[in-house]
Amino acid sequence: MTEPYWEPLSGAAFAPVTIGTTLPASPVDGQEAILVDSLTAPTYAWRFRYSASITDAYKWVFIGGSEPTLYAGVGAWAAIGTASTWMVLSPSLSFPVPRTGHYDAITGAQASIGGGGYTQIAVGYASGPQGVQHAFSATSTPGYFSSTVGSRVFDVPAGGDVRAWYWADNTGGMFANRWLRVSPVRVA
Repeated sequence: MTEPYWEPLSGAAFAPVTIGTTLPASPVDGQEAILVDSLTAPTYAWRFRYSASITDAYKWVFIGGSEPTLYAGVGAWAAIGTASTWMVLSPSLSFPVPRTGHYDAITGAQASIGGGGYTQIAVGYASGPQGVQHAFSATSTPGYFSSTVGSRVFDVPAGGDVRAWYWADNTGGMFANRWLRVSPVRVA
């Protein structure tokens, strides 16, 4: 572990910016910390600032860092198994969140409707997509098209995951070159 970087909190008071797999348990207002999933080989590094004036439980505010991107089905098509039903395709695109909070997610895919029809992609967590108002929708004659959608996913529980969801009005709906990117907004 490297030496901590020191920054002023207010006036002459200084506190270290820590790095770890958890955030400090007893933070002070303005304290900063970097959250990683591993100290030896991190796949993300998120810097947070604690704000005591926030009235809900999500007092750690994301101020910068990496955005993990997951990829699935590169060049391989995954078909909708049940028409007109939101589904998580295999292999799934899901990112387990380390802290309860609000997260931004963006997902994209190449889509194909064999006989023409209607497709949607959305983000959400285990209980389902965040709603059609945040979904990318497309009506298509037979052919291929690309789609991307982003949304804020609220109140994701620690250990829960942010997922990409897919929908088509017929079982001819297929998706390939799927990806998902996740970043925190505020966490507990």
